[in-house]
Amino acid sequence: MRYIESLIARLDRPDLVVLPELALSSYMANQSIWAYADENSQITSAWAKKMAEKYNTFIAVGYVEQSQGEY
Repeated sequence: MRYIESLIARLDRPDLVVLPELALSSYMANQSIWAYADENSQITSAWAKKMAEKYNTFIAVGYVEQSQGEY
């Protein structure tokens, strides 16, 4: 997350930042990705909200979400 924030910080006041799919957890082609699932999107959405407010922009980010044992 710190690396991605450093990239956002270098941009010149973007209106929108779109991150690649699974940019925060990386993309794994097997079930090991579930270990990085975000419970009810708490971690990822909180991070994106913080970055959006800090850099006055909108952020789109895809992530693996877990809710009630479902992915």
